[in-house]
Amino acid sequence: MKKRYILFLILATWGLSTQAQTVINTEDLRLENSNKNFVGLVNFNFGMNENKAGRFLKPNAKLRLEWIQQKSKLMLLGGYRLTRFVPINDPDSAPRNFNSQGFSHLRFNQDLNKKLVWEAFAQAQFD
Repeated sequence: MKKRYILFLILATWGLSTQAQTVINTEDLRLENSNKNFVGLVNFNFGMNENKAGRFLKPNAKLRLEWIQQKSKLMLLGGYRLTRFVPINDPDSAPRNFNSQGFSHLRFNQDLNKKLVWEAFAQAQFD
């Protein structure tokens, strides 16, 4: 009976969370079979929406750089997203930040032999 009660408590509280962060899966972003030494991607987007409440401005930037040598790889990822709001009834007011998110990720791999790889990484993000 105790095991069922504990299992029920675990399942009942599984979805409860006070705060969530965006998870970045860097393993999906690796270029394992690339024959190039340097790969880079920079992406800038800008969006604007307007409704009865006001105007939303949405700049967005992403960065991906990967440098590959014979036995070492260096990967740099970054991104920033901002949503600013200007009320329609007070267009001269200063824009308010509605949402601001950013991250940076640096990863270094060094092949020690065919089966062993040394890896170090650092990541920072805010929301």
